[in-house]
Amino acid sequence: MFKSGELINGFFGLEDDFDRLTLSQVVVELLDRSIEDEEPQPRLFELLTTTLSQLSHRETSAAGAYWFFHTHLLRELGFRPHAGHCVICNEPLDAGGSLGLGSPHLECVKCHQPGQDSIFLTVPTLEVIQKILTAQKGESPSYKLKASDRRNLWDFLWRYTFYHIESTRGMRSLKVLRQLYG
Repeated sequence: MFKSGELINGFFGLEDDFDRLTLSQVVVELLDRSIEDEEPQPRLFELLTTTLSQLSHRETSAAGAYWFFHTHLLRELGFRPHAGHCVICNEPLDAGGSLGLGSPHLECVKCHQPGQDSIFLTVPTLEVIQKILTAQKGESPSYKLKASDRRNLWDFLWRYTFYHIESTRGMRSLKVLRQLYG
């Protein structure tokens, strides 16, 4: 039975920025749908609190904080995106990589069978994914991407997540995010 507690961090600042608040809701729901109930996850809890803290500070890139959370969550759960080489031929993704509908990993231009539902990631986008995966907790490197590359990164993260973690499909907070930015 819980009798008392102390507020350590209220993540104040989120309530003043609807975009950051929405991303925070997505982060919390994504984590909730990704892990088993009542299973202790201290590393994921630390990732969550660090991300919410970053989102509550306006000087931190909201998208960067979110991308860090999402990619590191996937890594911690054993679904690390491999953005450096083709899953089929193992060649470097020097010309970009594609993720097809129903595909679990990125493929090079030579191996990928193009389809209208493929997501193509440019070399700069793949480099950002690599940079995020090697960044340490609390780091907030800047990610310079064109608008189309940013959109493809968002789409890639979600399609990749839906493939590997089916329980994330139909997230209510993601529907709100899509209404805002879709």
